[in-house]
Amino acid sequence: MSALADALLRERPASGCGEACTRAGPIVVAGRQDVVLRDIRIEGADGDCVIVRGAARVVLERLSVTGCGGAGVRIEGARTVVLRDLAIADTTESGVVIDGSTDVHVLGGSVERAASGVYAHRSSGVVVRGGWFVDVQGPMPRGQGVQFDKIAGPGNAIACNTIVSRPGRSAPEDAINLFRSEGTAASPIRVAGNRVLGGGPSPSGGGILVGDHGGGRVRVEGNVLVDPGQYGIGVAGGTEVSVRDNVVVARARPFTNVGIYVWKAAGDGGACRDHLVAGNRVDYARADGAANPLWVAENCAPTEADAALVEDLAPLDPRIVLDEPALCSGGADGAEGPLNRH
Repeated sequence: MSALADALLRERPASGCGEACTRAGPIVVAGRQDVVLRDIRIEGADGDCVIVRGAARVVLERLSVTGCGGAGVRIEGARTVVLRDLAIADTTESGVVIDGSTDVHVLGGSVERAASGVYAHRSSGVVVRGGWFVDVQGPMPRGQGVQFDKIAGPGNAIACNTIVSRPGRSAPEDAINLFRSEGTAASPIRVAGNRVLGGGPSPSGGGILVGDHGGGRVRVEGNVLVDPGQYGIGVAGGTEVSVRDNVVVARARPFTNVGIYVWKAAGDGGACRDHLVAGNRVDYARADGAANPLWVAENCAPTEADAALVEDLAPLDPRIVLDEPALCSGGADGAEGPLNRH
């Protein structure tokens, strides 16, 4: 695991301002429009390092943000905000917090040793693409590389990101979590082309969890997950979730259980139906070493599941996580690839 993580992290592109930084204290952009901030270093704030509140058309580019007593960047009640190639590290709260905002794009960059990488709440038009999220610290309810919490509407995506959790350096829950989040029929939420390496020892955490306490209209496709934790991909409720063409690999650990599952986990009376699991390649071992690629519970019917996933268990090389997912060809943030066309 350590050697594989080191090899993957060597691929991480440079972000932040490097030698071109202008140093500044905490930054607040409130009620303004058409603001561009570039090549700034903010260190050691008592609270949030950057706040964008009630603003519109804001670009933050190549900022280096470290040692924040709150979030690295907090976006509240804003619209049309772009974060591009930021380097965020060692924040007490999440690297990026998005709340009550529309059309926020987090493109490229990295978040390292934060409570979570990106936490987006009650917002729409949120895109997290091409980022690197390394060694999230938690604790619960944080501990995600990217979490969408009550995200709704069209144009939402978590795509072409790399999420790495190294044993002894991180405390992850779910690498990617969609909590009560729902896309539209014409524009489902896309969780696509992400790479996840490492997870555990949480007895409940794992790779990609969707339908958490409801939601739906989600497409989970073309992701690669290696040793992601207790599970690989989970559909824990909701409606109209498709899980297609993913690769899920785990070797036996004390906490490993199942590669892909569909199960209404919460007793909240909500629906769990009309899901599809197809075309995935899964090589997942339980803690006792037995193969356990797929489980579909009776309380999520109807669910269409690909029988070949169970019948044809082919060994998979964990080094597959080093390859760029096909959906993400065309640059670090997928801007020229097919994932840019929702």
